[in-house]
Amino acid sequence: MLVLIVRRQMLVRLLWLPILAFLAAGAALTALAWLADPPPPPRLGLAALSAELVFDLFPGGRFSEVVLGGERQLEESLVSGDLDYLLEIGAPGDGLVSWPLGYLVPAVVVPFFSERQGLDVRELEDLLFFRPEQVLVAAELALPGFPWSGKPVQYLPAGQVVETLRENRAALGIIPLQARRPAVRVLPLGGVDPRECADDPEAYPLTRGIYLSQAPQSLPDRLRAWVQNRLRNPIDAFRLLAQQTDYADPWAGEVSLLAAGDIMLDRDVKKSGLEKGWEYLFAETAPLLRSADLSFANLESPIGAAGRFINMFQAPSQAVEGLAFAGLDVLSLANNHALDYHHEGLLETMRLLREYGIDWVGAGRNIEEARRPLIREVGGVKVGFLAYTEMWFVYAREPISWQATPDEPGVAPAELDQVVEDVHRLRGQVDVLVVSVHWGKEYVHEPTPEQMSLARAAAEAGADIVLGHHPHVLQGIEFWGKGVIAYSLGNFVFDLNLPSTWETVLLQFTFTRGGVRDLDIIPAYISGVQPRILEGAHREAVYQRLRQYSLPLMAPSS
Repeated sequence: MLVLIVRRQMLVRLLWLPILAFLAAGAALTALAWLADPPPPPRLGLAALSAELVFDLFPGGRFSEVVLGGERQLEESLVSGDLDYLLEIGAPGDGLVSWPLGYLVPAVVVPFFSERQGLDVRELEDLLFFRPEQVLVAAELALPGFPWSGKPVQYLPAGQVVETLRENRAALGIIPLQARRPAVRVLPLGGVDPRECADDPEAYPLTRGIYLSQAPQSLPDRLRAWVQNRLRNPIDAFRLLAQQTDYADPWAGEVSLLAAGDIMLDRDVKKSGLEKGWEYLFAETAPLLRSADLSFANLESPIGAAGRFINMFQAPSQAVEGLAFAGLDVLSLANNHALDYHHEGLLETMRLLREYGIDWVGAGRNIEEARRPLIREVGGVKVGFLAYTEMWFVYAREPISWQATPDEPGVAPAELDQVVEDVHRLRGQVDVLVVSVHWGKEYVHEPTPEQMSLARAAAEAGADIVLGHHPHVLQGIEFWGKGVIAYSLGNFVFDLNLPSTWETVLLQFTFTRGGVRDLDIIPAYISGVQPRILEGAHREAVYQRLRQYSLPLMAPSS
């Protein structure tokens, strides 16, 4: 018989072993659960009067709490563990772990046709000190460290600041640079235009860096962060949201569109083209047109040798070489001369444009094609084009349906219901939507009620830009809702013998995937038949005339 003798002390140890193992396993499982479980939404602090900047920087982000307060108080809360992160503007705090999120660039803006052209920092400070009630500041900028900090200015969301200025109910606003829209104009500050500071953000006196900071982490916290990253569920994943916003790079993703007026390539224009070369017509403007990401105009004459005469214009086939030299990307064919040489002339024009890589819109082999939008993608931005013409001024020497039918070529008619329907259909497919319309009365600087009704309906349906052609003279620019309406750009290449038809403009739009940001007016003048970019006093005179045509249109929209 075998007798096992176990001492009492050893027995106690043997009994404790499974208990200790159980406790150790429980602790390990608890630690693993802590390491692997997603953390709760963070607590974020910001020294500000409003949390608007937080919601802009972290769209869709979830926070346990957003705390607003003083900088020192918030930093103490961060160090004590009452906050997880601190959003800092300008420079990160000493001793904190910080990540740069991008730039805050407050832009000083005025109503588009304001006579104010610029400010220096001292003038801005004086305005804020003596007349703060005249300044609207975006709530996203209700932060310390700026000239308006602590002043009795009115804070509004950035979009509301833009809308108030559009309606001419305020004289000056300050908004984040990327929140600008064409209805307002950015002023240089101290001679520096913030739109031009992509390569040197600090050159603009109001630029501030944006940082996300946290207190130094303990070893367990760093281990947890490492595990969370391995699980593709990083603790600070919400800061990656900021990298997807315009604050990461307020200048990124901008593309440009240049829009010009009517191009007619027959009569004296044809004579110049044949004698001096078709490139001559665009020699002074081609560098500017080619510098844009997209350029657009209205082609007022068929091109080629096909078809038979039923109205006025037809340019020889080689005229298309001038259009290609100019760098024109998209042309509207929706006008009262598109079928001057019948269906065959229109179809030949489309063939030649296609051969030279120029797109067109507003005409087609049938009504479905004529109403079909053109979509161009440039720099990651999808731009949609539609084009139409009023029919009341169409003239032909034989019966023909200028308007395209289900079976015959022609143009898209400017019928309000159809325009609105097409804009609604296209809106969800593009980032920027451009509508071109041939309309109005010739040689008249005021738009007709019909022009205004159609343009505003298109803008309300979702058009970002409405471009008008046909009057041969300049008409005003209107900002309706979020849309820009240029009722007539006048002629661009033409041979009319009236001084008012020689003045023209090119409109340069800047936009991103978020929509249109800027409008710049470039006055030009047709010398003979050749448009030239103006400088000096003549440039200012043309701009001021366009401004006078536009001011009566600046009443608030509904």
